[in-house]
Amino acid sequence: MLSFLSADDFHGRIQRTQAALASAGIDVAILSSFGDARYLTGLDGLPEVRPVFTVLIQTGKVAFVAPAIEAPIIRNKVAESVAEVAIEWGEWEKPGMARTFVEALVRHVEAVAPHAKTIGLDYSLAGKDLNILRNAFRSKIIEDVSPVTLAVRAIKDDALVAIVRLGAIVAEAKFKGIRDMTNPGVPEWEAALAGYNAAVTTAATILEGDEDHSPLFSGLIVMGSGSDRSANAHSVASCRIMQDGEHVQICCCTPPLLGHGMCFDRPVKIGDKDLPHGVRNIIRVAREAQEAALAAIRPGVTVGFVHDAAMEVIRRHGYEVGMQHGTGRAICCADTAIPRIMAGVEMVIHVGDLFGVEPGVYKEHVGGARFGDTIRVTETGYEAITDLSLGRTM
Repeated sequence: MLSFLSADDFHGRIQRTQAALASAGIDVAILSSFGDARYLTGLDGLPEVRPVFTVLIQTGKVAFVAPAIEAPIIRNKVAESVAEVAIEWGEWEKPGMARTFVEALVRHVEAVAPHAKTIGLDYSLAGKDLNILRNAFRSKIIEDVSPVTLAVRAIKDDALVAIVRLGAIVAEAKFKGIRDMTNPGVPEWEAALAGYNAAVTTAATILEGDEDHSPLFSGLIVMGSGSDRSANAHSVASCRIMQDGEHVQICCCTPPLLGHGMCFDRPVKIGDKDLPHGVRNIIRVAREAQEAALAAIRPGVTVGFVHDAAMEVIRRHGYEVGMQHGTGRAICCADTAIPRIMAGVEMVIHVGDLFGVEPGVYKEHVGGARFGDTIRVTETGYEAITDLSLGRTM
């Protein structure tokens, strides 16, 4: 376990979550998100094949309801004072062992909270499994616990910020690796692989032999070159050969360290030829839109206000039709978090909040671009976590 993640950090997070459950009138929370498990216990580095549930009641330790195949690994990874594997389930016959996660969850809840009236389920769970659990606890009041846990995770403690700062170093290494291989005649995948290798090498250096976490990260490399692929915000690195006089839009947001979120995006020019006028204009407007959004960030304003600042630039230049996403999102210990920086969201920004700010400009058959960075809100505005100057100019 890295030195800045202590049992006390996790105890504080657990106690805040339990207090929030009590305030919401939820007796038992059943969480399926690896983001919640990571935030509450530090559990990381498991293959997300079989569901692992994090279960909380309003007092005591966190309990895992886990596949038997994963249970020994979880016990090794998580401090005993923080959480325990309370019950296992397996895919083979063994006297006394639950055969499904549903059976295991029912057994555990009946044992630790026999008089529970309200069960909080994580509504990010797949629809089929969510319905199965609803039926399994049909005698209880079922609530969506996600707003409660996400509100707690919105509190960014020092340990989380420390990881995100290191994640920025990894994301920047990934960008540099891709950028340095971005040349005419090179396929997208080859540049993406160079970025992946640079990121993994950097993460491994940071982890310094830690056995509980992996420097590898999952997910495809989001990048697209040329007029059509760059115009799609989520093109994935392909076998397309990059051409002189084009640009490639690079996304380095895949959680780069311990599963924590990140935002770092840049367009990069390919070769020596001048970019077409339409592409140059899109890149200029994307940069200006992000600068407007960053200038709007301060405690007390809403995330919708920040989005509106970016959109004023995008509308003024006539690119609103091509919008494919909002202006950004909160950054936490998972791929995604709320609030989203988008129209109409009235959630107020506070000192210490972490956000990715990444408004994009896209025009079909011409191209697309976005500048994305991770920032932390301060009393007077924001502090850049990622390097604002890196890749800022073409």
